[in-house]
Amino acid sequence: MATVTGLTKERMLEIESQSVVNGYVNNMGNLILVNHGGGAIDAGDVKGPQGIQGATGQSGIPGGTTAIRNSTFGVPSTDAEKATLANKSVSWYNIDTGVIETYLATTGTPGLNVNGTTKPSGWYHLPFYDRLPKGRIARVVTIPAKTGIAGTWTVLDLAPVSLVSGRVYRVTYKYNTLGSTADQAIAIELRKSATTDATEAGTAIDDTATDYLAPAAAQGRTSFYEFEFTATATETVNLKMCAVRATGSTTFEISGRKFSVVDLGAQ
Repeated sequence: MATVTGLTKERMLEIESQSVVNGYVNNMGNLILVNHGGGAIDAGDVKGPQGIQGATGQSGIPGGTTAIRNSTFGVPSTDAEKATLANKSVSWYNIDTGVIETYLATTGTPGLNVNGTTKPSGWYHLPFYDRLPKGRIARVVTIPAKTGIAGTWTVLDLAPVSLVSGRVYRVTYKYNTLGSTADQAIAIELRKSATTDATEAGTAIDDTATDYLAPAAAQGRTSFYEFEFTATATETVNLKMCAVRATGSTTFEISGRKFSVVDLGAQ
């Protein structure tokens, strides 16, 4: 007669809860593994030895205050000095004004060999640089679970950012969900608020929330949210990823969250 060895439901759920579903390397160089139940396991240092020195890259645009700029390049007063500086086509990031500028001499200035300006000689803003992408401007990684309910937006994570009118931003959000009742929709939405108060969901940026069916109790699911928007105002705000139970009344948990904001530049 055959003998069958099995596991109880509780033991199977325990094993599932301990299974690794995610991982990342923290700023200390340690590998952090995230299990199904939302717990974190520090697997230790995974950084390799220091590599050899790479080749020297291209120099970036120098910058500083207006006073440092004038000390670096001087303050041209004669036509010869103005033409000499303009001919160098220098660029400078001015931290007093927050823009990249270059020195231009008036068209027709003796000795000028580059394009000039119809305005008086001086430092002028280079708008082209302002349109370039700035890359990632915010990243938030959170492991502990956050519990959501029905009827009220729950702030899962927030990222303080400075938005510039007319620039395009991409928000991505990766998260793990543990439900309590299957087939009840959860809504995920990007919102904004002037406050860092985690109880204040603010107003919607993506006003069409992403709905999906929640997993059943003790069953997890990894989901990915992405949304692009053009800022309509220049402002410093807190972007907030929020969730709510769209149907039903049971709670749900969201853990292992990664929230990223990327500046794609002006279109």
